[in-house]
Amino acid sequence: MSPHYNQNYTRKEIDDVLAGIKACIERNRYTISLNENRQENIDFIIEYNIRSDRQKSILMQIETEDFCHSLQNTKTGYEYEVLYVFVPQVRLFNADGEEETVDVYTKFNTIDLPSGSRAVVISFHKRNKPIDYLFPRATSQVAACRHLATAARVKDPVACSGVFDSDNYWRRGGT
Repeated sequence: MSPHYNQNYTRKEIDDVLAGIKACIERNRYTISLNENRQENIDFIIEYNIRSDRQKSILMQIETEDFCHSLQNTKTGYEYEVLYVFVPQVRLFNADGEEETVDVYTKFNTIDLPSGSRAVVISFHKRNKPIDYLFPRATSQVAACRHLATAARVKDPVACSGVFDSDNYWRRGGT
């Protein structure tokens, strides 16, 4: 991992950062960078035909466990900004109509303005470099349950009881 990457955060700190980002997204006070310097974002959106409502959905499904690191902005005049990198795993359909799990590399900047905070999604594309998650990742069964619960807009984990028996799962050591 690059020495410029910072993983010196508590779960609570990243919970708070992510809550701020999601508040901006929920209020439509965000933008995904799609300029000439962000061709990779444009290509990703086109390759997977990700409409704006699905883009927002992907961003809203990011969890604390998806956090990798932060880094200082290196753009001249913006060196004081801290950028946060999250890499959620998302099920998407490619151009051939085949469903695949994609590691979506997202990098956020939050800007505090007199009119309120805004989130800038600097990166929104397929992961193109190795990453290290700061927090332990859920197993694929737990992640599947979370995905189903989110997709069904259910907040009660009992909704996933048909996916797997979580009590037995944890008693077996999460295998």
